[in-house]
Amino acid sequence: MHDFQVSTTRKFLASFIKPEKIVDLTPKQLLKLDVGSVENNLDLKQLFIGKTISTILKDYTASEKTSFLITVSRAYRLGAKHLKTLPLDSKFIVCLSALDPDVPCHSAVGKSLNALTDFFPHYLTPGEMDLLATEVKDYNVSPNNYAKTESGCLVGQTEQVPYSSKVG
Repeated sequence: MHDFQVSTTRKFLASFIKPEKIVDLTPKQLLKLDVGSVENNLDLKQLFIGKTISTILKDYTASEKTSFLITVSRAYRLGAKHLKTLPLDSKFIVCLSALDPDVPCHSAVGKSLNALTDFFPHYLTPGEMDLLATEVKDYNVSPNNYAKTESGCLVGQTEQVPYSSKVG
């Protein structure tokens, strides 16, 4: 989920921001990017408007094209301000991404999964938290014990993962 949010934000910004201004930014830096800065913005003629609109605009005067592109630029900046409300720097969402069925069996995933258990102290007793940590470790090295649903979600045997089921 976190990677998708970052990717979506980056792709949207590429519609009106110079690529070199966004390509190497961290999620936190993406949130701080000044989308209104002339230095960061593409020229009006370089804004992404798609081939169909570009073709239609050929029939308009230069003044009408410029007016349209200014409106598009404003819309992009407004959209970017709303995208900045996404929790791109949320530790919880970063850790939650470790539940992606396509990424188990890596130490970074195990670290994120263990950090994720820290978000649930009000659901589990201290003893259950220890058992949840064990389930997390087991999941990270035995992903075949879990199946993917059609929507891509993980489903474990509830009796095998009682504490994960309790917080999930």
